[in-house]
Amino acid sequence: MATTPPKAYEHPRLSPDGKRVVLGITGDNPHIFVYDIAANSLKQITTEANNAIPIWTPDGKRVTFRSTKPGPWNVFWKNADGSGTAEQLTNTPFVTEPTSWSSDGKLLAFSEQNTVSKRDIFVLQMDGRKLVPVIQTPADESVPRFSPDAHWLAYVSDESGRAEVWVQPYPTNGQKWRISTSGGREPVWSPSASEFFYREGTRMMVVDIKTTPSFTAAQPRLLFDGKDGKYETALASRPNFDITSDGKRFLMLQPVDNGQSSAQIKIVSNWFDEVKRRVPAK
Repeated sequence: MATTPPKAYEHPRLSPDGKRVVLGITGDNPHIFVYDIAANSLKQITTEANNAIPIWTPDGKRVTFRSTKPGPWNVFWKNADGSGTAEQLTNTPFVTEPTSWSSDGKLLAFSEQNTVSKRDIFVLQMDGRKLVPVIQTPADESVPRFSPDAHWLAYVSDESGRAEVWVQPYPTNGQKWRISTSGGREPVWSPSASEFFYREGTRMMVVDIKTTPSFTAAQPRLLFDGKDGKYETALASRPNFDITSDGKRFLMLQPVDNGQSSAQIKIVSNWFDEVKRRVPAK
């Protein structure tokens, strides 16, 4: 088990090799940090403006995040060791949220909020830096997450009247499937794409998935419940947890009762054995 000092952490993401965690620390001047698990060290890698919502590039060499450096929130990336300067990847007057890279590093999925409350989904093609709209409807769509093979895109939409998790092919062909049944946020694919995780309030849900010969999704089932403040949930749709590359451990934020808004990172080994013991699959 790895434990960090209590701070106002948000949106932790494990590096591709599982040795580091990138995350934001909120406050009056939010920034991006990288936590080295073995060394138990926390390093700030951004210094200018406000920065949030970090994700790793697939090779683990850079961290992608949004920043107010140009004024409006835009997407940047920077060397994961903090060296060099951050490079701007998008240039828009609207609020952007980067949430997923394709495994080959050629596509970056993000949402863009171009009205007061509604977001749409775009993909930045790194070859030529071409911006491609993917989902643009009157509904609010956010948190696009590529499947491990980048053939599928999960996202959150309120088109049904409440936030639910959906999946559609990438590139889109008009088909889509609703994954959650009673509301859903914080979508995360398993490394094998055979399972899909999301949260329904404090409840961590899991769905068995098949993508061949056609897409099918089983009924969601409860994996565990983080009620009573056991684990931090997200204030928005974007995930506030992650899963290791072997699919056997979760990285969670655990609130700390110290009179402040703070949490610790918990990386728990043999998590699924414990879950199966306490909450048998039905």
